[in-house]
Amino acid sequence: MKNHRWPIITLLILAPATGELLSGSALPAEFFNPFTFLLLMALYGSGALLIREAARRWGQGWASILLLGLAYGIYEEGLVVRSFFDPTWSDLGVLAEYGRYLGVNWVWALELSIFHAVISIMIPIMLVEMLFPAHRDVPWLNRSGLILFALFLLSTLAMGPLLGMHASPLALAGSVMVIGLLLLLAHRWPARIRDGDGMRRGFVAGWFTFLGFMGAVGWLIAIFVLPGSGVPAPVDLFFGALWPPLIAGLVWVPGRRGWGDRQQWGLVAGILLLFIFLAFIAEADNAARSDNTAGMAFVGLAFLGFLTGLGVKIWRRQPAARQTVSKNDALSGVRLPKSLS
Repeated sequence: MKNHRWPIITLLILAPATGELLSGSALPAEFFNPFTFLLLMALYGSGALLIREAARRWGQGWASILLLGLAYGIYEEGLVVRSFFDPTWSDLGVLAEYGRYLGVNWVWALELSIFHAVISIMIPIMLVEMLFPAHRDVPWLNRSGLILFALFLLSTLAMGPLLGMHASPLALAGSVMVIGLLLLLAHRWPARIRDGDGMRRGFVAGWFTFLGFMGAVGWLIAIFVLPGSGVPAPVDLFFGALWPPLIAGLVWVPGRRGWGDRQQWGLVAGILLLFIFLAFIAEADNAARSDNTAGMAFVGLAFLGFLTGLGVKIWRRQPAARQTVSKNDALSGVRLPKSLS
């Protein structure tokens, strides 16, 4: 685990930063509170780290990570904070009634699960593996590390009862059942086709940027625009459920011809550009809001600078220069050179 300490630390920080800070779910004044930050790192960071570890140990790729990300979204919102079932949840707005059937906020549940799978889990893992390409294809945790981060993640289950968040036993049991089915599906998903270097073949990164941006816009429409437009909730649910497989399919076809860091960076940049733009909007609208959005413009600038710097680094890499830690080296505890850590 020591050989991979910097990728581990980066993922522990980056997962809550994208899932909570950039999205505006936890504004800067709240996010950087030490207690909140540690809690979010235990929830988001441990979740992303364990999901990446499972996928790599199973020999799986991004499809499996997305399925595990959906399971994480249900864990967080169904078992921990229980917003899937609470009609008084502060962020629901019109979704407290729109799309609520049999005690479940269905539109909120679907769209938030997609959000967590992509923004909270897949994107942070992609970013960290692009930052540390030598650590990409191997597990990072030993048995002690697995147990430690699993305990960190499971400790967040105490939030619900402590904060008075309630759900029926049937709702909780249903959440556990769906999580179990997603874990099984992720484990048994067809083994991944190893990614090409993506530097000399495949579609240009700009195509992936466009797809990522349009996917993010589709998600935004499904969760914030359609519920207040008079469109029936089943139509919204269909639209919301359609976007992820549509975008995934469009990405998968050219990806088979050479999915690499440039294409992954393009996809991530396209998705996050929408949230970066919304961060500036939130800061500009601070005076008209009851919450304190001060600092969101800086968050947007920080992510924009980070993505730009990472893109420059990726474009400067030579295709043949991609180095990978072998499985034998990772398991034998060989120390990496400082230039690779």
